[in-house]
Amino acid sequence: MITLLFCISFTTTSYAQEHIFIGEHEAPHCNDIEYLEAVDITIASACQNAVPHEDPPREFHYLKDAQVPAITQDWPFQYHLQQPSYPQLATLTLAIIDTGFSSTNPWLSKYITSTYNVETNTTDIPDIRGREHGTLVATAAMIAMHEAPTNLMLIKADRNGALPTSNIVRGINYAIENGADIINLSLGGPGKQTAEQHAIEQALAAGITIVAAAGNGGDGRNRIEYPAGYDGVISVGAVTEKLQRASFSTYNDRVSVVAPGTNMLLIRNDYLTRYANGTSFAAPFVAGTLAMMQQYTQLSPVLLKEAIEVTARDLHTKGYDNETGYGFIQGKEALQYIRSVTRDIIHVTSNTVHVTFSQSLKTLPYNTVTLYNGIKKSTYL
Repeated sequence: MITLLFCISFTTTSYAQEHIFIGEHEAPHCNDIEYLEAVDITIASACQNAVPHEDPPREFHYLKDAQVPAITQDWPFQYHLQQPSYPQLATLTLAIIDTGFSSTNPWLSKYITSTYNVETNTTDIPDIRGREHGTLVATAAMIAMHEAPTNLMLIKADRNGALPTSNIVRGINYAIENGADIINLSLGGPGKQTAEQHAIEQALAAGITIVAAAGNGGDGRNRIEYPAGYDGVISVGAVTEKLQRASFSTYNDRVSVVAPGTNMLLIRNDYLTRYANGTSFAAPFVAGTLAMMQQYTQLSPVLLKEAIEVTARDLHTKGYDNETGYGFIQGKEALQYIRSVTRDIIHVTSNTVHVTFSQSLKTLPYNTVTLYNGIKKSTYL
């Protein structure tokens, strides 16, 4: 009995199967949905044998080449961040901690630079057959950073379909130790877990940006999920093609921004695709956008978060609101904001300070950098 209670209280769950419908059949009723073993069914209280999502039935699509034309014509793709005209400062690494990866599609696989399985301590990371949540998540990230992808570090953390907190912690620690710049966590569960919170605090202290799915309980219990609820984490909700909050998207005062999260055409396995819905796929869209932005700015997690929140497109009410946070992420506007606003650096401990401008200093002489060493002032044009 003690062991059973321990396992339940220290399990953080994945949104692997919520609101994902396959094939030509009609959307299933709640009792017909197959959930991963031990996964907390966040929409259960709202089901009552009703259809949990009213999207039309979808069919399988097969991709014929590495350019993935079907995906690049899908609706979320119009919101991806286009490659800037100025030089890229660095190639960064986006770590995705999830259920694994099972696609040989060149568009995805050529950017995978490292893999790790926390259960087996190997590089073998097969995704859960028939569900491929991690593969879908990786695709959503690639859509956002299609024109300037980062390196992908894929970390498999599930144990027979469940995600123990201990595995998530090991995944975060691996990402820290192996040079990740951004971590995506499309998973969540109720209540804070001390070990998980500590690992996230360590990652943030190391300068790693952390993005997490807000949850799929918006039409049910709508509780705060973790890790999305921890301080410093960018909590992401989902919107529809009409840029309205998806009915299932959890909303609360922790949500930072929203991103595409319904009817997303994503790679499931090899060249097989499926339409998917969930904050699990909105989060990596934001993570991919941030990863691409950071390759051109090299900003801290705090400033990256500030940029997407300040420039987000208002959707619900003016300013911040629990429904959609600061609004719909705008990658281009956030990048312009980073490179154009005046920012006072109060204290810098690093020996090197990187400053970038959107145009040549010769054409914009009013762009200046002022550095202080004690009371000594140096101004650079």
